[in-house]
Amino acid sequence: MLAVTGVEQLSADLATRRLAILEEIARIGEAQAGFWGWGRGHPMDSTIAPVVGLPFGFTPSEWAVIMETSLDEDGRAMSGEPIAELLKTSPQVTAARSTFWTDDQWHSTPSFQRHLAPIGWDDWLTSVRYLGDDTWCCLTLWRRAGRPPFGPREVAFLDLALAGIRWLHPKISEAIPPQAFVDLTPRQRMVMVYLLDGLSRKQIATSLGVSFHTVNDHVKSLYERFEVNSATELAARFLKAR
Repeated sequence: MLAVTGVEQLSADLATRRLAILEEIARIGEAQAGFWGWGRGHPMDSTIAPVVGLPFGFTPSEWAVIMETSLDEDGRAMSGEPIAELLKTSPQVTAARSTFWTDDQWHSTPSFQRHLAPIGWDDWLTSVRYLGDDTWCCLTLWRRAGRPPFGPREVAFLDLALAGIRWLHPKISEAIPPQAFVDLTPRQRMVMVYLLDGLSRKQIATSLGVSFHTVNDHVKSLYERFEVNSATELAARFLKAR
């Protein structure tokens, strides 16, 4: 039975588990750093809104540069726009830098020379998955300068990892703003988190070690509190604001 003391502990456990998985993926993919995240909006839309992000392997200053690179005009042209184009025909796209750029082309780009070369990062491999209902997740691996570029083996591995590892899929409960928990009891908070993440009432009862009827009472109170009639409506209430 899962013993959970509160929403904060559940969130910390999830982040710890995800980080361990991401570090193992990086090890198998022979990468030194990376980033995983999920958000709202279609990946082809420039107005996408990240909900959760988890960088790993970068120093804070390196991560700031990586973020700047991905957001500037050159960075979007280097990876964002080509991947968005591929997402028109597939719900998941996994591609290495070499899919779009030869070594010479890549190393001559202003974005690489201005941002990445000075901090010693070079090659990247990314996978973006669109899950419908305007929800996406992505996982990107990076290699330092001097390492060989990512190849077909790593592309196939990352594609399988993002599609198949459930801990890397979005959790709707992560979109809940802190103020939504005001006036809820600790037990109601946990029921709400599990409900939004797709657990049945029976599964929630088992996870929390309470009766099915107790969970029903909590769910009824939550629906009345947020003026909804289903878990779907409850999720939509929070996601609509993202």
